[in-house]
Amino acid sequence: MSHQQSDENFSTPTKVRPSAEKFATWNTLSTNDRLDRIGTSIQKVRDRPYYQSNYKPEAKFQKGDPICLCFEGIYYHAVIQSVNKESFYCSELKKDVPLYTVKYPGWEK
Repeated sequence: MSHQQSDENFSTPTKVRPSAEKFATWNTLSTNDRLDRIGTSIQKVRDRPYYQSNYKPEAKFQKGDPICLCFEGIYYHAVIQSVNKESFYCSELKKDVPLYTVKYPGWEK
């Protein structure tokens, strides 16, 4: 299997050694900018399965599963209350995705 094929299938992570220029740029960023870039990179890794050609919107979590959600850079802990049978069209991913109802601990209804 060639290196390019493994990247297309996302089966093997690729290690990249940053250059001195990238480190210099990184060091000029504020803490918020660094966290924003790290969060964006992590989200790209999490979204990889949605971009595969054989993707199907099947729920991967069940009722009662604890999860962590991120909204505008703030992370929230929640518990899945229900798994909907209908999928939801995500305009950002341009795909149907599973739809869950969640409850944040300590919140009323």
